[in-house]
Amino acid sequence: MSLNQKRSFYAHLEYNGSRLTFRNLLNESYPASEANVLTTLPSQPRHPAGPTRTYPKFIAYFACYEDYYNIEIRGHGYFAHYISKGATGKLSAMPGAGGKTTSFNLLDDNKRIITLDDLGTNNANIYLKARNAGIIQSNSNAQYFSERAGTTLKFNLEILQRNVDYPGATPDTYEDLIDED
Repeated sequence: MSLNQKRSFYAHLEYNGSRLTFRNLLNESYPASEANVLTTLPSQPRHPAGPTRTYPKFIAYFACYEDYYNIEIRGHGYFAHYISKGATGKLSAMPGAGGKTTSFNLLDDNKRIITLDDLGTNNANIYLKARNAGIIQSNSNAQYFSERAGTTLKFNLEILQRNVDYPGATPDTYEDLIDED
């Protein structure tokens, strides 16, 4: 399959208004096998007396092939890694693995497959479905995502740029697309 540039795009991705990050970037200790697991930022600092830290919005490149997408991380931390299922089935930052990299279908409210062509605005709520597998779900407190975690959920998508060819460069190239609060 070849890349469909017209349907490929950059976007910020969130869940339920919470920013996405990876466990080891929260400055907490996790076993090595869990460090790269995709999670949400806590709604409150875990250590109220601790220093305030700014987290950038999660930026990804959605590379389209036919009607499915590979989701490549374009921000600091796991630059040029992909959102893929790890050994435990949890969504994690993983190096590219060719045909073994998890690809995803975007689904609308009726759980029908859609592409960028179907998104008339730059903000959308979508379901992610692991291709040839299940819709991505979350455990009760959104500490991780998998196709068998519990509650089916929608992700918030903010499209930053449409019709994007395969990216290159370094994380600094994307500074103008990364917002920090």
